[in-house]
Amino acid sequence: MKASIPNLKRIVEAAGGTLEEDHGSLDTRTFQAVAPDGKRWRCQGTILLCILWAKRGSLESSRNFNLDAFRDTQQRLAHGLEPIPADEAEQYATD
Repeated sequence: MKASIPNLKRIVEAAGGTLEEDHGSLDTRTFQAVAPDGKRWRCQGTILLCILWAKRGSLESSRNFNLDAFRDTQQRLAHGLEPIPADEAEQYATD
């Protein structure tokens, strides 16, 4: 699968999350893979996975950076989701 933002969105959604763009800098964009309510990503025990993405996709170094980011995200998502334990739920409370 090609390392692209539409494919990044596909793999996050296939794992049960949503992809949101957070912020960026001159050379990178920052995305978050957001776990659904009541769940967290098993690989890190968090509700968000940060994904950095190079803006200058035509440069070879940017393409390699994005390919690494895509593969890393696939590996982290492969661990799946887990329920947030009841004793930790307050840490994740939202309005």
